[in-house]
Amino acid sequence: MFTKIDFKLNINTDQPNFNGELLLKNLRKFGTVYNTLSGVCEITGHISVNTQ
Repeated sequence: MFTKIDFKLNINTDQPNFNGELLLKNLRKFGTVYNTLSGVCEITGHISVNTQ
């Protein structure tokens, strides 16, 4: 059984105004897997954005 999940999501994009914080917010709000697992364990993590 999971007790804690810690993730790091690396995004490489050519969009200079990519909003990683909005992506994280939407992942937490609408992510099916995220919402299913958050009911049974603690989830922490962050998104790193590399604009090229």
